[in-house]
Amino acid sequence: MEGGTLNLNLSPTTLTVTGDFTMKNTSAITGSGTTRVINVTGDFFVKPSANASIGNIFLSVAGTFSIASAATVNLTTGITSKTFGHFINNGTWDNTLFDVTITINGNFENNGTFNNGTGRVTFKGATSNTVTGSAAVTTFNAIEVNKGLSTPTSTLANQLADQNYILDVQSKIALGSGNLFLTRGTFKLSSASSIVPFSSANFSIPTATRLWNNGGDMNSTKSFNDWEIDGTLQNSGDNELGPRNNIGLYLILYTDGSVEKRVKH
Repeated sequence: MEGGTLNLNLSPTTLTVTGDFTMKNTSAITGSGTTRVINVTGDFFVKPSANASIGNIFLSVAGTFSIASAATVNLTTGITSKTFGHFINNGTWDNTLFDVTITINGNFENNGTFNNGTGRVTFKGATSNTVTGSAAVTTFNAIEVNKGLSTPTSTLANQLADQNYILDVQSKIALGSGNLFLTRGTFKLSSASSIVPFSSANFSIPTATRLWNNGGDMNSTKSFNDWEIDGTLQNSGDNELGPRNNIGLYLILYTDGSVEKRVKH
């Protein structure tokens, strides 16, 4: 798109773009109706100095969604989710008006301004991925880790295997208090970030998940006695991370000083 507005108002309600999609200048994508879908099989580019608006559509990008330097993307309605393969922001991402839910199946890189409002970012996919970027701090209201293949009825071995799919946060982040949600996979904090992942009693670390402190600071407004750990809690940093010890935990001490606590099954 060189400019103008693409209004998706057609039957069927899904438009598939085979290949890449580009937005330039001042341009907008929206939809007329309650269920309008654009699937991009390649990459989605927002070019330098573009002012792009994405409105009433479910947008799915199989490849990389990238915002160039000096470009801005505004999400202008809050009823439709957005799903990306990888996400790279070198400009400005603004989701503050409607707090749209974002799903990322790959890596996240923020080198610009990331304003996601109160929207949740869900990291999915049966792969290990990273959160990186040159921004001083990237602020997330809420993060969900849902990486892997198992279901609650899967075998124990298959659920534990999902802990091998890691979201490694390597750049500094801020996170809303109590707004880390673990469904499947591992949340690994490798940056010098200070977060409060859980603020409610009876917080659960499910069997298919791992919470790994690898250099950050994880605090809790609740006693560790309120944590229910069926998966893994691991601390490789200099900060204490100690759950209750009356639910079958055993302790592993490594020669490098790291500590791992696992639940006996």
